[in-house]
Amino acid sequence: MMKYVGYPPVCELVVMLIAFTPVVRNSPLCISSAKSRWIFLDHVNTWNIMANTVRAMVHPVEHCACSLAVPADQHSTAASQLFQDLIEKLSLEDSGDLLFLPIGQNSDILDLLLNTLSDGSADSGVRRSAAKNVGFLLRRAAEPEIVCFVATNPAAPPTPNYIPNRLHTLREKIVTYVRNRIESIMSTVLSYEPREFDDAEPLKFSSYEVPQPFGVLRQMIIEVIVLTVESDESVASSIPLELWRSLISWVIKYAHNSIYHALFYRLIFAVLRYIKFTMMVYLYLYITISVTDKERRLHKECCFRKQSLQHFSLTILFLTLRMVIIVLALASLSPNAMPTMIIQSGKLLHVVSL
Repeated sequence: MMKYVGYPPVCELVVMLIAFTPVVRNSPLCISSAKSRWIFLDHVNTWNIMANTVRAMVHPVEHCACSLAVPADQHSTAASQLFQDLIEKLSLEDSGDLLFLPIGQNSDILDLLLNTLSDGSADSGVRRSAAKNVGFLLRRAAEPEIVCFVATNPAAPPTPNYIPNRLHTLREKIVTYVRNRIESIMSTVLSYEPREFDDAEPLKFSSYEVPQPFGVLRQMIIEVIVLTVESDESVASSIPLELWRSLISWVIKYAHNSIYHALFYRLIFAVLRYIKFTMMVYLYLYITISVTDKERRLHKECCFRKQSLQHFSLTILFLTLRMVIIVLALASLSPNAMPTMIIQSGKLLHVVSL
């Protein structure tokens, strides 16, 4: 069925057969067929369906029946969605441990995803699918329990139900493997060039224009770095200075990209939880020195174009980052002083922002 994964009913049918989605879990049918379903999933696991799904996503021409009606990119997109649906459904199932074994025991799945993500010559759509699924694996495996809302009474709101996350047992293996490849992922961000926008005209919006789009792929790769830093403290100190320069310059260049700004804030917040006091001071000085001149030039440009809102939002963003770094740096010297430092920094931030 993987050969025809791009055809409309195949992806939904595979998810329904493996995850048993139409049947209620506490129903007599589900209870009576539990043994037969476990035997079925054991056979499915011998087919190595998770790895075959990733192969169909990364190399659709070789593993799928491509045609004019259903091209390779449609097969790749369907396989990517199938992989994500299986991860999402099986992480809630007791039988999910069985089909998740190849992810922890065999590195072929993560190898294919990370190699495709870092391959600049690969199709951009396939690279986006690979980056999306690597990020989804890191997010899904982060928590030991998953909150599901159950509606027991139509007249009452749904009640939260905490279910063990079957993918969480593989969290350390997934994070370790991605961490070992983090240098190549960071190099991919630094060397990223959106080929599909080389000859494109600037994107014009109501009050500003962007010479070149930021790119969904670059955003997804940066999110993989952020998720890895949030999962493993040793990654925070391995971010090179060149990447910091690029990340900060993109905040200025793409001043209206709130999605990237949120990722940048998450990265700063995650790094500051792990790095030492000296690194905090260095990061503060670097942000201050590298941004001050750009803020002046941006202020002149904004005044000329009457875009004062852009300058105001950027000023508040960097001012907040500086204050967070100062608070955490001082608190690392004296943990008992954290409440007082938060109050004082809040007062200072209020005064300076005026």
